[in-house]
Amino acid sequence: MDFTLTQAIGPAGGLVIAAVCGAAAYGTLRVAQLPLAAVQIAIMGTISLIQPLMVVQVSQGDMAQAKKIALVAAGGMVGVTLFVVAASFTVPAQFMALIFSDDWITSRPLLPLAALSFVGGSLSAAYGPFLRAVGQLSFEVFTKAVIAPITIVLVLVGAWLFSIWGGAGAQAVGALGLGFVTVARARRSTNFQVVE
Repeated sequence: MDFTLTQAIGPAGGLVIAAVCGAAAYGTLRVAQLPLAAVQIAIMGTISLIQPLMVVQVSQGDMAQAKKIALVAAGGMVGVTLFVVAASFTVPAQFMALIFSDDWITSRPLLPLAALSFVGGSLSAAYGPFLRAVGQLSFEVFTKAVIAPITIVLVLVGAWLFSIWGGAGAQAVGALGLGFVTVARARRSTNFQVVE
């Protein structure tokens, strides 16, 4: 359930964009996301890496250290995302087009919006394991159950009114919203029951 709701913000939002704006427009967004593929892999790997670390720290009662792990992970992923965006705009577009496709030149302006989605994803990926470690999976599921459908509606409206820009912007807003809510909840969590 948790994974399904997470996917609703990214892939399901993409399907909505494709349905409203057309496959070619969605393809343009996907080309803009290509430089961030390594970031996406880093997000998945980070979850796998820090989840057991969080459980150990929380089971030992060291909430501060668990939160520090989340902060370092989030900072690292956000930093990598921003570095990739800066590098993608620094390297000549013609060279990037050789790597990613001729569509890169028209797709590149969408990269910052795509990156904002990854920033939001990085925040929830870093702090989500902490919430699960302290027994707050139900909060995560509830939050995603609220934010995911709102995001899909925003993507639909944004794509309908402002084409690919509106859809991508709505995806970014949904991902950032989920990220900030997750961080806020995790930073307030000090004495929840630990999941064994």
